[in-house]
Amino acid sequence: MRKTLSFIILISVLTSCTPSKQKDKEAEVSTIQPAEDSVATQTEVIYLDPIVNQDSIDNTLQDYTSIIDYVKSNVSIRTDTLDFREAFPFNKNYHRLPNEFRDQLDGLPLQNAYRQTLSIDEYNRYNIIDYFEDNRYFYFRILIDDENCCRSLYLITMEPENEQIFNISFLGLKGGDGGWGEFDTEYWTSDSTLLYVKLSTYDQDIEQDSYLRSTDSMIVAYSIINGKVHRELLDSIHYEHKITSN
Repeated sequence: MRKTLSFIILISVLTSCTPSKQKDKEAEVSTIQPAEDSVATQTEVIYLDPIVNQDSIDNTLQDYTSIIDYVKSNVSIRTDTLDFREAFPFNKNYHRLPNEFRDQLDGLPLQNAYRQTLSIDEYNRYNIIDYFEDNRYFYFRILIDDENCCRSLYLITMEPENEQIFNISFLGLKGGDGGWGEFDTEYWTSDSTLLYVKLSTYDQDIEQDSYLRSTDSMIVAYSIINGKVHRELLDSIHYEHKITSN
């Protein structure tokens, strides 16, 4: 049954999602109101940088009793489906992870990540996305804006009695750089199990007017057991095709 469900999800994503070679800039158009004696209206186009030009929304615990109070007051309970391409546009503002708590994460061990520890970078942004609970732990997720390429989603497990961090696990990402890109989609199948469809592409120039696109698609199951996240690769597909630009 799990393999059948995985195959259906994989086919639907592959047929509906084809990342483009170039990343489009997202722009916001704002109209400047004219003065009373003015005749014309001036229009200014502002290109929003993924990191630099976004305003922060809260980044301190000063008005809250705890980090759990901060999270519950500012974000919603997680949803059953999360399409990273639609959910995390680069011109969207989020509630920031409070600086006091963010600094506690530096150097903590990571699960399911290529790095062994989480390294806090002052040039990145740390956003809170959603939360959920079980009878033992409080969970919330942070989205890290990496100034180099990506938005990466991590799950933080906390012991609610003393608000100690119990575990941090990488889940998925959106972004790309230098011809490479990845766009993940998340499906919860139970309160403690979720499937990820990870679709990544890499474009490599092979001739003057054409390039080779390599596509990798994986279906990964994450199971939350006793506060930790266990990862299992269910299926994967790799294929290549030539694309002509004219």
